[in-house]
Amino acid sequence: GARSSSNNNDKSIELNSEQHWQVMEKLRSENRRKDGELFSLRQRMAILEEHRKILSDKLHQLTTANAENETKLQDAEKVERELKELNTKYYVVVDLLGEREEELHHAKEDLEHVKDTFRKQVESLLDQIEKLRASGSSSSSRRE
Repeated sequence: GARSSSNNNDKSIELNSEQHWQVMEKLRSENRRKDGELFSLRQRMAILEEHRKILSDKLHQLTTANAENETKLQDAEKVERELKELNTKYYVVVDLLGEREEELHHAKEDLEHVKDTFRKQVESLLDQIEKLRASGSSSSSRRE
């Protein structure tokens, strides 16, 4: 009986060694699988880090371009305000010029009327002088 219990102990030790070996193999296999996962995750992390760097650079470019566009927009708005002011001044000047041209046209008409009236008066005076001379020379020839 004692021997059989010793035999049973050896078998349980062997089973324990067998189980120990299986557990170790299982742990080694699990370790290799985890190493593979770790390697894969590190590769993925490197790719994501590269994408992060690319996106960061792109964000910087877009931020810079946006700042430049904001400046250009402000400049364009300033130029637009200046153009509106110039257009307003232009139309005021055009209106004034039109008024001046109208005044000049009326002044020319008035001048032509005055010249025409003056010419008629001069002609009338010359006619009167001529008549006076003619009547004066006929009366002096009668006196002679």
